[in-house]
Amino acid sequence: MAKVKKSKIFFKVFIGFFTVFLVTVVSIAFFTQYTLEEHLMSEYRSKGASVAKSISDSSVNLVLNSDPATIQSILNQYLEIKGVAYILVRDSSLKIIAHTFVPGVPSELESVELDQLQKGNLQSGKMFNLKLQEYGDLIEIISPMIIGKIGYVHVGMSLEPINTTIKETILKTLALIIGLFVISIGLLYMFIKQISKPIKLLTSYSNALSNHHFKQPLAMQWDIKQLTKRSKDEIGNLADSFVNLEDKLIQYIQDLETTTVCKEKMESDLKIAHDIQLNMLPNKSILPEGLPIDLEGTLIPAKEVGGDFYDFFVKDNLLCFSVGDVSGKGVPAALFMSASLTMMKATCLHIDSVSDVLTSVNNLLEQRNEHCLFVTVLFGILDMNSGKLTYCNAGHPPPLLFKKDGSFSKLPLTNGMAVGIESGFYYQSNTVTLDQDDTLLLFTDGITEAENVDKDLYGDDRVDALFKQIGVENDCKEINQIVVKDVQAFTAGANQSDDITVLSVRWKGSHVSLKDKVKVHFNNDLQELLKLQKVVEMFSEENNLDVKTTMNVNLILEELLTNTISYGYEDHDHHLIYVTFAIEQGKLLLQLEDDAMAFNPLDREEVDTERTLDDIGIGGLGIHFVKNLVKDISYERKDDKNVLNLGLELQGAQDEDIS
Repeated sequence: MAKVKKSKIFFKVFIGFFTVFLVTVVSIAFFTQYTLEEHLMSEYRSKGASVAKSISDSSVNLVLNSDPATIQSILNQYLEIKGVAYILVRDSSLKIIAHTFVPGVPSELESVELDQLQKGNLQSGKMFNLKLQEYGDLIEIISPMIIGKIGYVHVGMSLEPINTTIKETILKTLALIIGLFVISIGLLYMFIKQISKPIKLLTSYSNALSNHHFKQPLAMQWDIKQLTKRSKDEIGNLADSFVNLEDKLIQYIQDLETTTVCKEKMESDLKIAHDIQLNMLPNKSILPEGLPIDLEGTLIPAKEVGGDFYDFFVKDNLLCFSVGDVSGKGVPAALFMSASLTMMKATCLHIDSVSDVLTSVNNLLEQRNEHCLFVTVLFGILDMNSGKLTYCNAGHPPPLLFKKDGSFSKLPLTNGMAVGIESGFYYQSNTVTLDQDDTLLLFTDGITEAENVDKDLYGDDRVDALFKQIGVENDCKEINQIVVKDVQAFTAGANQSDDITVLSVRWKGSHVSLKDKVKVHFNNDLQELLKLQKVVEMFSEENNLDVKTTMNVNLILEELLTNTISYGYEDHDHHLIYVTFAIEQGKLLLQLEDDAMAFNPLDREEVDTERTLDDIGIGGLGIHFVKNLVKDISYERKDDKNVLNLGLELQGAQDEDIS
C-alpha cells in the first residue's frame, strides 16, 4: 500500500478524488440543510397554525362564558404537543386571560406582542419570529377568534427540534458519505494497483528497450505478452504495441545491417568502377614523344561514376580526340559511356572519316538502346603535319578556338543530333586549319550548367570572360586548372549537379610546304605504306603532278619498300626508312634510304620476259618493272645504309632549280 501511495499516479488520482469528494460533501450539506429547513419550517408553521386554529375554535364559548379554568385546561393539553413552547389567549381587549407560562408571561414577549399590535400584525393572522431568553428561537402563530371580535390565540413553536433534526440529518449524511469515501479509497487503491503494476512493468520494459542491442528479443518480452493476454483494454493494447515495436526494431536492425553490408559492398564496387572508368581515360604520357601538340584532359564526376568522357590517341600522323556527355548520371550513364568510348576508338582505328565514324557508332548504339540513352559528342581528327582539323559535332556544346593573338571564337556547328537516337542518320563534318599555337577548349555542359547556391548557372558568358584571361603562355594543363578552379569557386557551397569535363588541345606545329622538295620517314611496317601513299598524293597535288606520274610513283615505292620491309631485316626491331621527294630540272627525283642488309637492285640480271615467274625468282620481276618506269637509277652503300636514287621525267612540270 505504501508503494502505491508513493506513486505519482496514485497521488494525482487521490488529490483529484479528494477534491471532488470535498466539493460534493459541502454541496450536499448546504443543500440538505436548506431543503430540510424549508421542509420542517413549513411543517412547523402548518402544525402551529393548526394548533392555534383548534384552540381558537374550541375556546370561543369559554371566552364568552368567562371560563378561564377550562381554557387553561385546554391549553395545558395542547402544550404537550411536540414543538409547542407556549400558548396564551387574549380577549377582545387584548388582555391575557390564559397562558402556559410559569410563573408568568415573560416581559419581552409582552413588548414584542405590543409592538406587533401597533403594527397591526396581531389582527392579520400572520406569523413572526422572535427569541425568548428561556425558550430560544421561536415562531409565534396568531389565530383570531371570530375575526378577533372575541380574542386571539397565540401559539409559540420552538425551533429547537428543527435545528436538532437538521443537525442529526446532516451528521448521518456525512457519516454515510465518509463511509462511502473510505470504501471508495479502498476501491481506488485496488484500481490504482491494477493499473500501476502493468504500467511499472511497461516502464521497466521501455527502459530496457532503450539500452537494448536488438539482436534478439528481451527476456521480459514473455511477461509483456502475458500482459496482452490478461488485459483486453488500453493497457493490453499498449503492451502489444511495445512488443510489436521491439520485434519491428529487431527486424529493422537486421535489415539495416544487411543493407549496410550491401551498401558498403556497393560503395566498394563503385569505387572500383570509379577507378576503372578513370583508367579508361587516356593520359598524354601514352603519346609518342616529339609530337607537335600539347593536350590535357580533366574529368570530375558528380557521382562515383559518371557519363562524361574524353579520349585521344595517335593514328599515323593524325591526332584523334573526342569529348562526350551521356544523358543521365550514375551507373547507367557510365556503362553507356564505356560502350560509346570503346566503339568510337575501335571504329576510328579502321576508318579515317569523322563522319563515317560517328555514323557507324550511332547505328551500333541505337540497335540495343532499350533505355533510350544518348550521348552528345564532339569528335575531331587533327593532321599534326598540316594543322588541318576535321570534326563532327553531335549535339555537343561547340568548342572554343583560342588564337595566338588572344582572340577566340566558337567552332561552327555541323548540325548533328546526339548519337544513339536514330539509326541511319549521317553526320556532316567541317574542316578548319589551325595556326601555330592555336588552342581548342572542349567541354561538356557540366561547365556551362554548373549551379551555385542561388541556382544561378555558370553560363556561356562566364566561359567567354574566363577565356579572355588565358594566354599562349598557359599550357593546356594550366588552362584546365583555371577553368575548373573558376567553376568550383562559382559553385562553392552547392552540390555538384553534373560531371565536369574539359579537354584542351594546342597545335604547336607549323605549316610545312610540300612544294618542290620534302623528306619524310616511315617505320619498317607494311601498314606504313598507307601513310606513304597519302604523302605522295599531297606532294603531287601541291606540285601539280599528273595522275599517271602519281600512280607510277606509288607503284615504284610500294614495290621497293615492300621488298625492303619483307626481306631486308634479320631482326624484328624498329627501323626507320627515309624517302625524299624533289623536283629538279623537269625531273621528279626520289631517294630511298634504309639501314637494312646491303642490297643493290642493279646487280640483278636483266629479266627474260619469256621465262616463268618461278624461274625469275623473288623480286626480280618487280625490279625489272621499276627500271622500266624510271629514267635514271643509281645505288650506293653509305654509312651502312642503302641509298637508292631514282629519276622520272615529268611532262609539263616546273623547270626550276631546287636546292
